[in-house]
Amino acid sequence: MSADNVITVLRTPRHSDEGFEYRVAEHGDSGSPLALVWSGENGQSEDDSSAWRSRLVDDDPWAVVYLVSIFGDCPVFNDWDNAMAEAVRIEEDYGFVEYGIQSHELDRSFALLVAEAAEARPRLEALRKEHDQPELDLDSRD
Repeated sequence: MSADNVITVLRTPRHSDEGFEYRVAEHGDSGSPLALVWSGENGQSEDDSSAWRSRLVDDDPWAVVYLVSIFGDCPVFNDWDNAMAEAVRIEEDYGFVEYGIQSHELDRSFALLVAEAAEARPRLEALRKEHDQPELDLDSRD
């Protein structure tokens, strides 16, 4: 049985003060821009992985739009324990989550990611039209 899905706990710095906030979402995994963002196959040491992920998001406007579409409507938690409790609850509701619960962090606030996604959407639409491609579903969660 293949569900090809994952539950991700995303940690980002708070926009207005010190500390972190956590978002939890279930989403498809295969072929998504986030599969590359989260990939452990990047040749970077664990110490460099957060910076590498941020560079990839900088270089790929689709990744930031996709990331915001997945985590934009999620509840926000101020601590790790409550975020993990939500991830476990979601996993129990689904019954089967192929890639389980994963956690990832980015070094920029979610508010900044939302602004970057808003800026990227017109560029992506222009690229789509330039290459005569079908309309992109920029709000897809799968």
